[in-house]
Amino acid sequence: ISHLLPVSGRGWTGPGVSGQESDGKRLLMVGTQRVSDDNAPAQSTAAVLQHVDAILGNRVPANAWIRAAAARHRADMDRDDLQWNPAPLESLVALTRQMHQVRGEGIGQPLELQPWQLWVLGSLLCWEWPDGRRRFRTGVLCCARKQGKSAMAAALLTWHLVNHPAPRAAVLAAKQQQAGIILGDVQDQMAHLGQEVEERKDWRTVRMGDARYRLRSNDIQQVNGPGKVEALSSNQRTLEGLDPSCYVADEVSSFSDRGLVRLSTAIVGRSDAFGLLVSTPSDRPNVWNEYVGQVEAVLQGDLEDDSLFGLLYGAEDGDEPDHPDTLAKANPSLGVTVQVPTLQQQYQTMSSQGAASLAEFKQYHLAIAMNTGTVWLPIEFWDKCGGHVPDLETMRGHAAWIGVDCSRTHDLSAVVALVEDVPGRYWVVPWFTHPQDRLLEVGQQVQRPLDRWARDGWIQPSPGGTVDYEAIHARILELAGVLDLRKLVCDPYGIAGWSTRLQDDLGDERVYRLPQSVKYLVGPTLHTEELIRELRVVQDESNECMRSNIGSAVVWRDPNGQGRMHKAKSRAPIDGAMALVLATAGLMTDDSTSGYEDRGVLVL
Repeated sequence: ISHLLPVSGRGWTGPGVSGQESDGKRLLMVGTQRVSDDNAPAQSTAAVLQHVDAILGNRVPANAWIRAAAARHRADMDRDDLQWNPAPLESLVALTRQMHQVRGEGIGQPLELQPWQLWVLGSLLCWEWPDGRRRFRTGVLCCARKQGKSAMAAALLTWHLVNHPAPRAAVLAAKQQQAGIILGDVQDQMAHLGQEVEERKDWRTVRMGDARYRLRSNDIQQVNGPGKVEALSSNQRTLEGLDPSCYVADEVSSFSDRGLVRLSTAIVGRSDAFGLLVSTPSDRPNVWNEYVGQVEAVLQGDLEDDSLFGLLYGAEDGDEPDHPDTLAKANPSLGVTVQVPTLQQQYQTMSSQGAASLAEFKQYHLAIAMNTGTVWLPIEFWDKCGGHVPDLETMRGHAAWIGVDCSRTHDLSAVVALVEDVPGRYWVVPWFTHPQDRLLEVGQQVQRPLDRWARDGWIQPSPGGTVDYEAIHARILELAGVLDLRKLVCDPYGIAGWSTRLQDDLGDERVYRLPQSVKYLVGPTLHTEELIRELRVVQDESNECMRSNIGSAVVWRDPNGQGRMHKAKSRAPIDGAMALVLATAGLMTDDSTSGYEDRGVLVL
């Protein structure tokens, strides 16, 4: 087989699908021959939809991010401004049927792409704008080890090399030697598909149809054309000036600089260029976690980016580590490349070797980034609490508990009131402020539309570039003047400069300064989650800023499992969520709180 090319012809369409046909037959080009393939193309596209629907129907174990990605895919099928062109995926699948496995227990066996791999490749190759331009320019894939990521990447690069009219592809890794592993897989596939015509000490030449390719240690070069695939380190200097039509970045969590970001912006001049970023999770702030944060923001609805695709596999907080469903959430090729008994035995062995080994198991086999915390609360629980929150005047005289979380100098600050509706049920009344001069800059850094939220009235911008503590103080006094303020709880460090004024204005007995340690915050954090899960709070579902704060909150847990929210480990502002926890702390320390009369006073 030399080339597999989608054949141009009459367009055919279906439900959100477009493709090619001629005389009722779907066609592929194999070398110079047109070959009809009636079943495989339909099977490939159908397999993606069946897999997506199985996730949404809870027939495939999946975490919240994968379910959100599946819901996004289904919603995109109904969009009028997008089309799914199956021809590239059909062509790639036809090629992979001629490939073989080059590593692992199945070496030499035919290569078969799994449904989740078809989802990844199809999303990158098949989604188009009406004018034919590629939709997704960047794909992000996070999952456990040994899922067939390298084989999938090698199949993609091989297909791209023999199909693109002027392919300039690259494999990136922290070290060039590591990138050479995937490049070596591409070379093995090409040698298997083609015919070796020449071999020298440092290279060999393979003929595929009319094209000849020279396979060397760090690249593949088309002898009689422009095609090239090379293995490169991710070093920023190495990537300077690179303008690939396709690239695969392997284990991005180990990249030491931001060269990858420059590369992703360098391909904007190519309408069909794209990249696939692959990695296990990382416990460090780096470029990988920036991309993961952007994917989370898109899937959560906080960021609109039609150029970014992502699948974030991994176990969730509270999952039993060795349960088959837990393993399936992180290992999409479970039962194919890795087996349940093997992983269960690995868990037993590594958990018995101490905390460090257990952390490695969770990171590499459950796709949980250790020491980075876990998502505090699935956003669907917050959404279920959506409802009508009356204006402040309507709530006059109602009991209230206020939490205040202030930025030290120049970022988001929040004042959140829990206002009693009926005993045991509370309205959430958030208020945010942010320096006007830094709205756009900080919004770009955290991938959140802070400037739009300010225009929509969810953030009150303050003049200049620093926090306006006077505005925060005025908001607190406004609330205290209308509501029956029982407790105001704040971070003693965030308001150190003006806490005395609050005590003078409100009284010592109503102002409570709560240290920001696990010891003091674990109880309020758990009870805030309890209030939300039990639908005992009502929140304004149109408040995008508060929703983003809740969904972005990450909880760091100590070795005993006790945790608190952690701003540094969260990928976007969580001041509103933190202020809500502080308000709950006030609720818990107030022995007059009717909603807690049956539990007694909880002492922090």
